[in-house]
Amino acid sequence: MRTALLAVLAFTSCGASGWSWQRYAVFSDFGSFQGIDGQGAPLASTVGGELRFDEATYQWKRVELPGAGAKLRVAISGREYASTYGIYRKEPQGTEWQLLAGSRELDLEFVAEDRLGHLYAQTTFFAIPPGGKKAWSVRVAGTEGFVPLDLDPTLFEELKSDFQGNVYAIGRVASQASRLLRLEGTQLVELPHPAALDFDFKGNRYLVTPAGSMRVADGMGGVKTVLNPFRIQRVGPGGELEPWLEIAESPVLTVLGFGRDERWYGTVSNDPQFLPDDAAYSTGDVVSIGKGGRSWVRAASAVEDGDGTLGGPVRLSNYGGGFVSDGTIIWAGCESGCAGTGNSFSYGLWRLRLGGQP
Repeated sequence: MRTALLAVLAFTSCGASGWSWQRYAVFSDFGSFQGIDGQGAPLASTVGGELRFDEATYQWKRVELPGAGAKLRVAISGREYASTYGIYRKEPQGTEWQLLAGSRELDLEFVAEDRLGHLYAQTTFFAIPPGGKKAWSVRVAGTEGFVPLDLDPTLFEELKSDFQGNVYAIGRVASQASRLLRLEGTQLVELPHPAALDFDFKGNRYLVTPAGSMRVADGMGGVKTVLNPFRIQRVGPGGELEPWLEIAESPVLTVLGFGRDERWYGTVSNDPQFLPDDAAYSTGDVVSIGKGGRSWVRAASAVEDGDGTLGGPVRLSNYGGGFVSDGTIIWAGCESGCAGTGNSFSYGLWRLRLGGQP
């Protein structure tokens, strides 16, 4: 497979009405988007190695890592971690990779770093015995070496970070979140409402209930259909659920989550039959709503830029999207040759900068 990158120029369209789209160069190695670095540059993990987008040359460039097949991840602090027969760390703007003591002997790979500097790791896939489960470890800030975390591998399979640098362990039973722990080094803090897994940029946690319908007894021997509103509840300081939003009429959304402006965002379905009457937005648009809001508003168009010129990817449903740590939204996905054969494969990224975001 060739590893040359397609020479497609990235461009930014600056809209006058509050949003702007940026199109990045397509890369041709099989791979996927992996977040942004400490300076906001997109990263990608491919079969040909780890790539970083260079704004100065408008190209994806290979990242020099300490070992073949290394996986690169960047923490909220800006520190970079490479996992390849152990875990290596590099400080922001640094040039030297440091092998972390004990990580090679325990066959560990990096998972997360929290705001206090604790580092969480898991057993690499190749080191898990047949029929076994991965184990979790932590390197407590200010110490050397890793110690085991007391997490049941039959229940906990995922760690999740928020944009404040908190790290959580999610326990699931039959695909439903049943336990939620906040990790503070070796301390595991049990949290209420484990299904509340949406976070804003300040680290507040929310329970989101999609709009829907259900059939219930009508009290006269029959049944009736009850419409359930779209609801968001905030988990308060004491663990209580506080009202944040409840709205009866809601478009069919692909959820994006909270922006830095503390509004809730999503993309509207491409099917016009799901568009509410008199909606102030169109199919495929990015929409948002604030706390206690009574209507959704258009935040951006996927077709044009804020000044009315063509600028977006047209169909956001062809990409996977989400907020990144600087408050922008990045959509990524295969654009051609998606069957995975030959050299025709191309993978594209779009970035949306929203107006009104801090």
